[in-house]
Amino acid sequence: MGSDQLVDDEIAATINELLTRRGFIVTEQNPQYKMKIQYQTEITKQKILMSSAYASSSSDYDSGSDYSGLGVVFALAMAAASTSNTSSSQTIDIEYDMYKHRLACEIHSESDQVIWQNETFVDSHQLDILSAYIPLLQIAFSSLPTTDKVIPRVKKLNEGRLRDFANIYISRKVVMCPALPNHIKFLDSRYYDDERYAKFEPLGISDPSAIMAYIDLLRTAEYAIPSGNEKDWKNPSEKTLWKKATLIGRYYLGQDEAPVNVVISLKGNSHNYLVDKCRLVSDEAYQQHLDRYNAWKLALVDYYNFFEE
Repeated sequence: MGSDQLVDDEIAATINELLTRRGFIVTEQNPQYKMKIQYQTEITKQKILMSSAYASSSSDYDSGSDYSGLGVVFALAMAAASTSNTSSSQTIDIEYDMYKHRLACEIHSESDQVIWQNETFVDSHQLDILSAYIPLLQIAFSSLPTTDKVIPRVKKLNEGRLRDFANIYISRKVVMCPALPNHIKFLDSRYYDDERYAKFEPLGISDPSAIMAYIDLLRTAEYAIPSGNEKDWKNPSEKTLWKKATLIGRYYLGQDEAPVNVVISLKGNSHNYLVDKCRLVSDEAYQQHLDRYNAWKLALVDYYNFFEE
């Protein structure tokens, strides 16, 4: 299990932040419940798959409860179906090192009884668990109660620094989103110009000052709105619905007093999603997206309502 103090501290800080967003009061002074997190990284040998394992969770969701986390449940189901449908002809007979990152989460009562537990894991090309731990935590926490009243605050990028920031933190990296079955990539100018040694210039990013809000939303969103409408969503697993997806969220930037409305548009294929547009929108435009967001959540509730009352 992990023991590096710097990693422990960063994961602990993120746990506090993600739980606070859900409406929990996190304290070390006489807590009513205690959370225990253990992490582990294993090295494995794997053959290259055209569609490889994405992320998995061992938690059981009770569809008869408050339907928490259905967006994540559905994304994991789509990822599992995609992996199981991968034919042997799509396997390239080359073995290489992969790293399986695991996060085991437990909540203990005052009498030290385990009242909630979850284990999430993902296969990654990167050894550092910090490259994947935020989405893994969000997948785990998605089965806990939440609120939409807490608006996260993220750092605000200095004007003119997007290109430099992107070269360090975005270039050649993929993002895992709890609400989607495939990884996400940012497109850049080299994709079109074939300038292998040119600097990374991310495309589709409006209002660069909000880049940390865009990245945070990609890593933590629990619901992704597919294309179509309520009629189309009667069968939400229809692949054509997921050629496009939208993520929405509200954030405070830096020390700004007014929150901003973030909308991210994605284009998907069988292997990954590409960021099409990241932008800030007006309250009126955001409300239109929010209406679709709420309608999609209701469609998932109806889809997972398997049993009679």
